Amino acid sequence: MTVDEIIGFLRDRIANVACDGVDGLLVIMERLGFKCREASAGHRVFTHPELTRKTNRQFMSHSINCDHKTRRPMPKHYVKDTMKLIEKYAEQLKEINGEESNV
Repeated sequence: MTVDEIIGFLRDRIANVACDGVDGLLVIMERLGFKCREASAGHRVFTHPELTRKTNRQFMSHSINCDHKTRRPMPKHYVKDTMKLIEKYAEQLKEINGEESNV
């Protein structure tokens, strides 16, 4: 999936995105090159060293809570926040992933 396809996917399914699974938020973030580590009590922290470098450290990390049932839809605010993050850094993510830019 491209960055734009991922944004569209999240927008279309905002109420039905789980943490785990083939189309879960963890897999989506990994597709974009984010590294995930488990923090405390089900929280996941995403980092992306290349994105941090390209944004002059404006992006450092992003976190979500996967403590609820991981294969069931997660609270929408986690999906919205993640979608906003991807939208904000879409051009850098496209460059990192070798996609053509829309600009």
